[in-house]
Amino acid sequence: MKKKWIQQICLFAALLMVLTACGTPSKKEPEPTNEIGSTYPLSSFQLVRPDDASDELTAAVMSLNQAVKTYLGKTLPIRTDLNAANETACEILVGDTTRAQSKEVLGSLVDGDYVIKSVETETGMKLIVGGSDEHFTLRAVTALTSLIEQKLIEENGGVKPVSLSYNLYEIYKNYTLQFGEATVIAQGNANINWWGPYQFPKLYYTAKGDLYISWAMWNDSVFGGGNVEGVNEMVSEDGGKTWREATSADTPISSVKMNNGKYFMGFLQGELITVENLSRYTPAISGTGYTKVHFASNIEEYDPVVYALEYDPNSGVTSKFPTEIKWPYMPVTEVAENTLYPLASTMAINNRVGTINIDGVLYHCTYSRGFDSKTGTVSRRSGYYSVYVFRSADNGRTWDYHSQVTFTEEYMTHSNSEGFNECSMEIMRDGSVVMLIRCGDTERPMYMVRSTDNCATWSKPQKFDDRGVYPQIQTLGCGVTVATYGRLGLWVRSTSDPSGLVWQDPIEIEMSPVEDPQTCPNHPTGNSGYHRESDFYTQILPIDDDTFLLAYTDFHYPAQSGTGIRKTILIMTVDIVPTK
Repeated sequence: MKKKWIQQICLFAALLMVLTACGTPSKKEPEPTNEIGSTYPLSSFQLVRPDDASDELTAAVMSLNQAVKTYLGKTLPIRTDLNAANETACEILVGDTTRAQSKEVLGSLVDGDYVIKSVETETGMKLIVGGSDEHFTLRAVTALTSLIEQKLIEENGGVKPVSLSYNLYEIYKNYTLQFGEATVIAQGNANINWWGPYQFPKLYYTAKGDLYISWAMWNDSVFGGGNVEGVNEMVSEDGGKTWREATSADTPISSVKMNNGKYFMGFLQGELITVENLSRYTPAISGTGYTKVHFASNIEEYDPVVYALEYDPNSGVTSKFPTEIKWPYMPVTEVAENTLYPLASTMAINNRVGTINIDGVLYHCTYSRGFDSKTGTVSRRSGYYSVYVFRSADNGRTWDYHSQVTFTEEYMTHSNSEGFNECSMEIMRDGSVVMLIRCGDTERPMYMVRSTDNCATWSKPQKFDDRGVYPQIQTLGCGVTVATYGRLGLWVRSTSDPSGLVWQDPIEIEMSPVEDPQTCPNHPTGNSGYHRESDFYTQILPIDDDTFLLAYTDFHYPAQSGTGIRKTILIMTVDIVPTK
């Protein structure tokens, strides 16, 4: 994790004040000895971690010990807290160990706290290094590592007394957003000005911890086709400074880890389904365009199995597995004569943004033409989309229908309203879940709903902004939640409110000026005039507690070689900078 200079100033200023208040040890040089006396040299300590420490915490302790080796010329012994036979008078207690001193200090912490605190005992010193949870324990370990690297841990041969308490959320209660320069990831040629290629970026980490970005190189159509030759996957090994073409060894993984230790990678895009003489089945919802919807259970030829993907970190393999959607009213959309578009494909649209994990249970949001999800009852508003949420308690093997956010006439602010679709969920710091929902195309309101009961029920939809396709929402380690969306314009909005109820004003990202009437033809709706600047589909990925990557498309970006403008995939860093 990179360290921000402003964080370090805050940390070391706080440490300096604490040390000044506590006083400093005697300046008399101690006698050379291996025994522990009134001063406790760092070399006399051992590192103690919890017996059930995660791989990440164990790696952090090893990294801390490497800093010790650079400082002392040797490492310290590392023990688990259950190895009582090897307990010594002087110990660095990392995380929630069984030692009494650790329990006492860490038991009083609130969310966002981490501490580095020395506690003198009758025979020595315990240096407690921990936080309110593992995330903040890792921050405490990073802070202690920095103290050792800066040679601020000892004075006159002994470890300084310290009582540093730090709350990351308090530091970032007031903040500003600092936008970096846009970096070109890829550009189409002068002839690629049609809808689909060089659009819809996706951001992940790889299994090795590198940054990974991909984007579309094909028509945005349920029928496929129109593929463009070229690379559409890049990887950065240096935090986004430089990028290279991805290889088969660069495996993207999601952030949704399941109870079986594997990562849920989302749903597999479903193939179009051909049903001969489909007209013999009466649609549950009838209409024009893609508003003719059947219930899958009514069609004999329909296979209800949906496939999902998971990544196994032990084998390094991503594989598919069958999953059952336990929903008697699973919808399939009629897109052409004798042709159905499966729900799995719509669920796959939300792979990156629609799945969250709450206490080992997975929740996924998707959308379909609207009907009563419990009874299958349709109404005169069924031609509009509604959002549906599913729940899985068995590592994605089965999904039960869980809840619905229903579109009604109350939200019909424009004749071209689509209903509720393109949804994105995030877990807030207060334990609630916030969902952002698209409601239309250009300059149609975007809505926000909240759940305080693990997605079982939702608040009344509230207008979040007057626009917003494919909204993205993500909470960073510092506690600030960010949302990106657009059309028209590309916008970023953020909040440090743990409930997500109060947000700062939106900030617009500058795009290339559009100086000619060029449009992006072949848009699925045929209304290409709305999309002269970008599709405004974004993706965000935290790369630090207070930094995230923002990926997007600019249709009129200056050519990097030659002249003219090109459809371009861009990426920029955005920093959360605390202010007084």
